[in-house]
Amino acid sequence: MLQRIQSLYLFTAVLCGAALFLSAFNTFNFQQLEFNFSLFGLHQIKGEPNLNYSAPAYTLMLICCAFIVVNSFTIFSFNNRKKQIKLAGLGILILAGFSVAEFFFANHHQSKIAEILNIEISKIEINYGIGTLMPILALALNILAIRAIKKDEELVRSADRIR
Repeated sequence: MLQRIQSLYLFTAVLCGAALFLSAFNTFNFQQLEFNFSLFGLHQIKGEPNLNYSAPAYTLMLICCAFIVVNSFTIFSFNNRKKQIKLAGLGILILAGFSVAEFFFANHHQSKIAEILNIEISKIEINYGIGTLMPILALALNILAIRAIKKDEELVRSADRIR
């Protein structure tokens, strides 16, 4: 039922998860070399020489797909609010794991680039992209959805007491 506010929160969180496929998490810069880190891995965008260092991010892609599936299923579990709360909580756990994995992989890639270029890790400039903020926004939307579901449950219980 998409007219309920919690369903809109969850749907927007799913859109944030889907937007991760289109956005970059980080950009690593060193002099003329530039690397882009996204769900599809780490790829060199510009600069010479071409280092041919490409690292896929299958783990992050699987976690992101799991979040999208769980939140989509949560939207359509509107008949069972307790189940919906548990699924939204699972979505929060998945997003927390995704954020931790994202920062772990970013640090790993930054050190790997420094190792390949034989430079200090502090010389590589790291710029955070919109993909870093999307999981945080989706996490906040899931929390708001849980609050709205609980409020809905309280309303139903108070209506049952009146009968």
